Amino acid sequence: MSISKCIVRLKDSHNTEHSVEVYAESLYEAVLRGLNRLQDIGWESNGNETIQRVEVGIHQEPTRHIVDVPKLLKWRRLRVSGATNSSQSQSER
Repeated sequence: MSISKCIVRLKDSHNTEHSVEVYAESLYEAVLRGLNRLQDIGWESNGNETIQRVEVGIHQEPTRHIVDVPKLLKWRRLRVSGATNSSQSQSER
């Protein structure tokens, strides 16, 4: 799995939303890194508070492909004719 940028958010017992940006390979790693990062910057849950939910937004870089359409069509024709030839040879058996 690749490393992705993640935004980790939570609301505390005062209904205040806190969020941080972390980089992680998995959802659970993002949550743990986010909670640690929030503590590093001064967020503290009070002793009676139990965080029930954490929201994680995962941002991945877009993937870009450039396809040469004539080559694609040639590839498709070859696959279709190959499948037709294969079907014919099987029916001749």
